[in-house]
Amino acid sequence: MLLHTDLEGVGRSEFIWMPFSQGLVHVGGEPAPVADLVVRALQARVAEIWRAGGLGSPDWVKGERVVIRQGLFEGYQGIFDVRLSGSARVRVLLKMLNDRHVPVEIDADLLGKGS
Repeated sequence: MLLHTDLEGVGRSEFIWMPFSQGLVHVGGEPAPVADLVVRALQARVAEIWRAGGLGSPDWVKGERVVIRQGLFEGYQGIFDVRLSGSARVRVLLKMLNDRHVPVEIDADLLGKGS
């Protein structure tokens, strides 16, 4: 996350405890400033990615049949459940023995259209 703030007024310790924060980026022991031009370019690229439906995978629809193309579950059939917020991962209900479905979280790039 990028933010614009007065570090002298807020203090660096605020960012240590901020949820989901990894801390401040430092260069030479000091917080690194990011030029407004870079921020605008990043914002434009993120907006473009969201308009395209996210990173690396088509817009899956809840209930759509999928197949795992690679990895540990390669070849397994399943049902798309949900895209996990803030990541390129999804939850799929994998079809196991006796038509039992088990929820599994995997990278969206591993999915293909099922039959």
